[in-house]
This record gives sequence, structure tokens and C-alpha cells, in this order.
Amino acid sequence: MGTIYEKVPAEVRNLVETVLTHHHQELMTAHITLNILFAFSYDKDGEPLPAKKIRGHQALAWTSVTSLQARARGLPDAKIVIDRCFGWERLAESRRTALIDHELTHLALVFDKDGDMKEDDLGRPKLQLRHHDWELTGFAEVAERHGEAAVEVHEMVRWEEAYGQYALFPLKGTTEVKVNGPAAGAK
Repeated sequence: MGTIYEKVPAEVRNLVETVLTHHHQELMTAHITLNILFAFSYDKDGEPLPAKKIRGHQALAWTSVTSLQARARGLPDAKIVIDRCFGWERLAESRRTALIDHELTHLALVFDKDGDMKEDDLGRPKLQLRHHDWELTGFAEVAERHGEAAVEVHEMVRWEEAYGQYALFPLKGTTEVKVNGPAAGAK
């Protein structure tokens, strides 16, 4: 069975509005419009499957900026799709809020050199996707075989230099996070 999409219920839209209000005032001020959807998929036996994989890894949610042509047809400025079965239904409320905040952080207004917000040809705020501040990928076995010469090790060292404080000290409202090696099922 293919991926199925549905509009999210009011409580999800309300949470998105709350996160926008508290953490993304610039998007609120620009009157960005959003389409928020749930996605879900099941195998032939009715068991849930991840709705989307990105580079082979399950995505809890994903964000995209709507094309100019689609905006001209009246679609919202951007879309957030949440995996209902593997993302939403399995997350505590605090993690749902963090997931929404993460997806909204992908949306960046575009400004000119004078600091004025750019608009598209329809007079709507111009948006672009913001990339993650970090993405660590690699293979444990390559790091073990090649040590400091491995790209994986180089990237981890670079991450630790730039963002290591997040691993050394618990962040506000969190408990210490312990990493015990490769994710379950990794080979």
C-alpha cells in the first residue's frame, strides 16, 4: 500500500500555532501559511510502516517550501508532513512540541542585503529551507578501522568542537543523554 495523507486534527494545528507564537515570531509576523498533514503507510498485513525515509533513515516529519506555481494555485506557503504512526503516535507531548519546533526551524525567510524581507512574484514572503546545523553520519566499523583518518571521526571531532557543550552539560529541561554505541539493528 502506498503512503496515505490526511489533514491533522485541530489539536495538532493548535500546537503548531503555540510553537509559532513562542519560537517563530518572524514567521507569524510574515503571515506564513502552512499545510500540516499526517502521513501513514501499512504493509499488506496491516502493520504500520515508516511513511518516508530520507537517505535510508526513517523520518518522523519533513518540511518543504511550496513552489511559486503551487502558491499561484492557492496552496499554502509551506508544508509540514508528520509520520502519524512512527512519529506522532509514539511521542510524548514534549517531544511532539520539539518535533514541530524542529520542522518550523527549517523555514527561513529570505532577506536582501539591507535586511528587508524579500517577496516572491505573488507578493508573498520568500522562503527557503534551512539546513540542519549538524548531521553526523558514518559507519562505526570504518571509524574503528581507520581512526583519525576516517571521515566519520573527523566529522565527530568537528561537531564536538562546535557543539560539544550540548553533550557535556544537560540542556535546560533535560536529563543527561547517554550514547551506548550503534543504534539497535545497526550492522
